[in-house]
Amino acid sequence: LNWSKAKKDQRMMTIEHEIAVTGEYQQTSEEIELGARLAWRNSAKCIGRISWNTLQVRDRRRVTGPTEIFQEVEEHLRIATAQTNIQSVMTVFKPKKVTEALGTRFWSS
Repeated sequence: LNWSKAKKDQRMMTIEHEIAVTGEYQQTSEEIELGARLAWRNSAKCIGRISWNTLQVRDRRRVTGPTEIFQEVEEHLRIATAQTNIQSVMTVFKPKKVTEALGTRFWSS
């Protein structure tokens, strides 16, 4: 992240406060995008990793209902396969909280 020292320091204070209050913290969309791209770039066994910097990351953590999640999955597939040009796409949904029994799940038959 090309953040100034002041911005990094402010972000660290925010993270520390969130952890102190809730025991966890929320990554920003920018942090998720960079983390996903770097993880793909550093995945030694993936031949497609050469395109790591073109990964399109869709932050959909605000989407929680099954119908809306399904629509976002359809949109993910549309973007990824549009016009015979394959686009690397990652869609991020809300993570399961410690207090939740179940998080977002996908079943296939």
